[in-house]
Amino acid sequence: MGSMREQENAGCRTTGVPSEFDPGRRVFRLSWLPGELTHLTYTGQRWEHSLTALLPAWTPGRGAAPVRAGRVVTVTVGARGVDVCRPLREWDPELAGSAAPSTPPGVAVAPVRDRPAHLYVSPDGSRAALSWRYAHDAWAAVLSTNQPGSARVLRQIAEGLVGDDRPLTVPFLRVPPPADCRLERVAVERRDGRWHRVWGGYLASGSPAPYGDLTIGVRRDWSGGPGNTTADGRPAWSAGGLGTYRVGRVPGAAPRTVAEVGVLTPHGLAALGGDRAALGGDRAALALAARVRLVTDPDDEAGWRPF
Repeated sequence: MGSMREQENAGCRTTGVPSEFDPGRRVFRLSWLPGELTHLTYTGQRWEHSLTALLPAWTPGRGAAPVRAGRVVTVTVGARGVDVCRPLREWDPELAGSAAPSTPPGVAVAPVRDRPAHLYVSPDGSRAALSWRYAHDAWAAVLSTNQPGSARVLRQIAEGLVGDDRPLTVPFLRVPPPADCRLERVAVERRDGRWHRVWGGYLASGSPAPYGDLTIGVRRDWSGGPGNTTADGRPAWSAGGLGTYRVGRVPGAAPRTVAEVGVLTPHGLAALGGDRAALGGDRAALALAARVRLVTDPDDEAGWRPF
């Protein structure tokens, strides 16, 4: 595990890219994004770090309703040997089965920061990707959906990408996960300039899950109806098995902020001390969520804590 070091402030130019990143430390930052993209999520993972920016096609009401995206831009920096154009190969049938990552989609275009680059545009023009090999066997890409002027926009984003090695910080005090669970990812989601949901994802020992088994975090502006149980004397929402467990009235938070523990797989349930029937796991999930505490002023990012 390691982090990618910036050299010469040159678009993540480096000769020492690890096979795994540290999920808890940033890998890059951007100097520019289209201003109309209002929902931003930075995700640190072992195999890649990404920032997704979107403009909603509609804004949901309060609660857990998902956001439907009208326009999306995703910036991805991969660890050594990672195919950062994987989403394109899944979206567009004409790319299915194409080689990766030594032959990126599209045609060769002008270099990005003196690095070989390729531009791909889907036949209907709705999707585009600018990818470049920023180091030996390591790739970065900017992908877009429904983005006007995509070739120009993607290049402007790519040219403003620089390496970063700061800790990823969050607005809550870190809660130790169950024993034998390791951190796999950290995600910080913002909407209209405010944090919306922040969480860490964990992989249980021996689990085959590709993305993790448990999540621990916080969400603001939750209004999912009255709780179906209590935890530590506070309103709570129990999934009763696999699913998301929530506890309200988080100390120091606005009324609609909840702590969340997501139980994604049976391995995650077992790590909490439960089984497929959720015996014990549901109580442990709520107890874990009830331990989450926010920093003194969660809207002041200067006081956020490293994950």
